[in-house]
Amino acid sequence: MLQEYRQSHLLAFRDGLEPGQRQDLVADLHRLDWPKIDHCVANYVKNPPSATMPGDLVPPQFYAAEPADTRQQGKYAKALELGKNLISAGKVAAFVAAGGQGTRLGLPGPQKSGLALNAQGRL
Repeated sequence: MLQEYRQSHLLAFRDGLEPGQRQDLVADLHRLDWPKIDHCVANYVKNPPSATMPGDLVPPQFYAAEPADTRQQGKYAKALELGKNLISAGKVAAFVAAGGQGTRLGLPGPQKSGLALNAQGRL
């Protein structure tokens, strides 16, 4: 399976794992949707779609963490209620990316957790 998707390197350190860790690794690899990953890499990493930014973008209005007056208190309360409803309905997503570019890793995007793993090994 891994050879078909050019991912055999994921097993490079398997022999150094404890038996339970080895089983977890294999189980994790079997849970991945390899055809979908392959499709995403081919269509979004190796051949990213072109995107253009609209020229009329403006920053959103700034709101402090705490409301400044009673009018804003009402607005904040409505926003909080709306936010809770949207989260409950599964209509909110969050994406956080940190770190630099992964060019050293052969990727055009962020390094993701590579930096954190590197730092943990040095502590």
